[in-house]
Amino acid sequence: MVQMIFSAPGEQPLPAVAWNYEEVKAEVEASLAQYKDRAYTPETIGGAKADRAALNKLADVLAAKRREVKAQYLAPYENFERQCKEVEGMIAAARAASKAIDAQVKEFEGVEKERKRGTIIEIYQSIAGELVAMVPPAAVWNPKWLNKTYSIDAIRMELEATVQRIHESMETIRQSCGQDAPACLDVYLNEGLNLSAAIRKHQQLEHIRQQEAARPVAPEQLAGLRHQLTGETPPAPPAAVESTAEAADTVELYMDFRVYYTDKAVLNSLKKFLVENHIKFGRVPATQEK
Repeated sequence: MVQMIFSAPGEQPLPAVAWNYEEVKAEVEASLAQYKDRAYTPETIGGAKADRAALNKLADVLAAKRREVKAQYLAPYENFERQCKEVEGMIAAARAASKAIDAQVKEFEGVEKERKRGTIIEIYQSIAGELVAMVPPAAVWNPKWLNKTYSIDAIRMELEATVQRIHESMETIRQSCGQDAPACLDVYLNEGLNLSAAIRKHQQLEHIRQQEAARPVAPEQLAGLRHQLTGETPPAPPAAVESTAEAADTVELYMDFRVYYTDKAVLNSLKKFLVENHIKFGRVPATQEK
């Protein structure tokens, strides 16, 4: 950057204008004192005009000299001001050129980023294979990958590790969540690849099943609960009995029996049958157990 050097006095005051200020001031005061209380007559009116002309002439001389001295003092500044404005105009033009250059640089960088984005997506597709249909590039995207300092090799390594982690998580869900695996996988894929959220979903469904086994629940309540958790459409309610007389004569029967099993899946199948056929069931009261 060019260093500016000035020959101006800086903080020192400009030299004062030297003139006989006190002498002129005293003479004007004396003249004004004479004219202050003077009364003119028709015979002396000519002298009054001469006095007026003398005072006006002195004022004109002072004003003219003041403007002359002012112009002399301002001349160096006005020249300096003109030169400064000229250079400022050059800088303003340079700024406009800088903005144009900056716009071109940003446009070029934008093209480069889009090209890099396309390369990254191609790499992910080649690594993920069929997984892309379930986990699109946006689901694993890292905005920092578009930075110039992020190399393609480093991005490739991250993508390989990410795809490996996704496969392991999905396999964990399939092995751990049993019949809930489809619902849990849906949670995993739609909630930011969050394995913990998928496991919590399985725990919630397991808890509901335990509650179903512990107490009788109306079929429509079970259907509604399943719909909330899994999205399954509840079955249509059974057709209403058309005959009022027949409905009035219907008597609710019940039977107490004990189920012996070694595999819990058998018990689950039985409960499923009872629920799907709208058969109420529940534990036998303790007083009736044998």
